[in-house]
Amino acid sequence: NCLEPFSKILLWIGVIFSSVSWPLEVQPPIDFDVTSQSKLKVYVNFPLKVVNPKIERAVIVVHGVARNADEYFNYALQSAMQEGVENETLIIDPHFKIDSDSKEINELYWSESWKFGDKSHGDRVSSYEIIDKLITEISSNGHFPSLKKVTLIGHSAGGQFVARYSAGSLPPTHSQLKLTYVIANPSSYLYFGPERWDGEKSFAIPDAGCPEYDVYPYGV
Repeated sequence: NCLEPFSKILLWIGVIFSSVSWPLEVQPPIDFDVTSQSKLKVYVNFPLKVVNPKIERAVIVVHGVARNADEYFNYALQSAMQEGVENETLIIDPHFKIDSDSKEINELYWSESWKFGDKSHGDRVSSYEIIDKLITEISSNGHFPSLKKVTLIGHSAGGQFVARYSAGSLPPTHSQLKLTYVIANPSSYLYFGPERWDGEKSFAIPDAGCPEYDVYPYGV
């Protein structure tokens, strides 16, 4: 997929690394229906089911291991406002909860391996499927007729999520939609071959002391 101009990539990476925060009054998350009997909490700056021809881009932000989706949403919205593009940018921040988080009835939750695409408890929905459903929702329902691009950005555990999702995701069904990925500070990577960086000058196959090094989520 085509990359956005370098300045825009830096903008969205700046969302994550921003050291200055101007707290905004973040609206409560909405309920995003995943199945007929399950839902996910999602932070958005515009309704997903209201026609909005001003929206030209969507940014889906994946939070880190602390699952502070509200703060990540706040950073993204601040950055959009600083650039003066908040009225044409749809920001979406799904909240991947785990067992220890407070939850409502029928709200999906995962183990800590949500970042690797594992399925939720109960309805057994992959966390990657959530992104598929969100992209389908905003690109196929006709509510955002001017939408041209979607950027999926993740930091830390969210970076691991986006890296692995991008490796196996299909192109968007909307032929005119450009999908780009921004991966920041993941603690591990997915490799397509058995070689790994030896820490010095080259890639090499590790010794037998780590037999599962090439098993997903570290290899395919």
